[in-house]
Amino acid sequence: MASCTLLFYQRRRDWSTVRLAQASIDRRLLCDAYPSGTRLGEVTALAAAATGLPAGTPVVLGGHDYLCGALPVGAFEPGVVLDVTGTWEIVLTAIPEPVLTPEVQKLGVTVEAHVARDRYAVWGRAVAADMLEWYRTEFGLPALLRAEKEGGADWDYLMAEASAAPAGARGVMFPPHMSAAGCPVVDARALAAFVGLSNLAHRGDLLRAIIEGLDYQVLDIVTALRTGLAIAPDRLVAVGGATRNAFWMQNKADVTGLPIEVPDLEEATPLGAAMLAGIGAGLYRDEREAFERVCRPGKTYWPNPENAARYRECYRIYQQLYPTLAPISHQLFNQLSA
Repeated sequence: MASCTLLFYQRRRDWSTVRLAQASIDRRLLCDAYPSGTRLGEVTALAAAATGLPAGTPVVLGGHDYLCGALPVGAFEPGVVLDVTGTWEIVLTAIPEPVLTPEVQKLGVTVEAHVARDRYAVWGRAVAADMLEWYRTEFGLPALLRAEKEGGADWDYLMAEASAAPAGARGVMFPPHMSAAGCPVVDARALAAFVGLSNLAHRGDLLRAIIEGLDYQVLDIVTALRTGLAIAPDRLVAVGGATRNAFWMQNKADVTGLPIEVPDLEEATPLGAAMLAGIGAGLYRDEREAFERVCRPGKTYWPNPENAARYRECYRIYQQLYPTLAPISHQLFNQLSA
């Protein structure tokens, strides 16, 4: 995690004396940086009394949550592209050496040390399911009342409305920038919008437009990795809470044109942290052995050819929305911030 501080020399994987001097930070204030999976010591008697953990239990260095989540699905090997999908959407892959160019910086991607040894991760991110939660809070009362009356969860009824709408949401589109734009355009003043509303649109079309917009956003990030780093995935491996939403996963496959693999994992991040602990404790030789022990294939969502063709056309329109709306969004943002 030290490599995310802007005080780290990425290639040497150590603190930068130049950056520390520029920031007037005393090196003695910073702990030493070690690779994830390093055994740091043992639980002391004092810590055992405070936590209930047995004294002598190995203490092993963990890592960033989404990078820990990459281990159980093999996203430490080049070519495997992980989609961490939930409140945030993070699309990441492993690379052997850091790519630190102005072109990559302009794409809004992050390059940092991976929790896998001698690897780096490059990823783009954006807010995702938070917008669905907003819709649920503001417009989900009918679904909630129906769930209370007929049983089931309100999400089930909401997704049924979205899936009943046609691909393309009857012309409604949603650039998903309710919390700014992050990748491949970095714009803190970007705002979301429903575009293409007509008297033909239904409530389900609006929800479907949000989901489609979030998936266009994923395609944006995948496209940025392809154009900026020549990373061309043949599939995405998805983890996170949103993988339980079958409609969303299928729509993501249709929009991106890529198969979406959802491994049979309950929680990838704590499992990845446990894998690091196993490496540090000597249970596993390395990430590859740990992965082979815990890997559990699950379900794959394949793109629907008809929908995928439709979305290729829609994506060309979607790509025009941000540059067209940005000047208006900036004016409105300035009013909100005044």
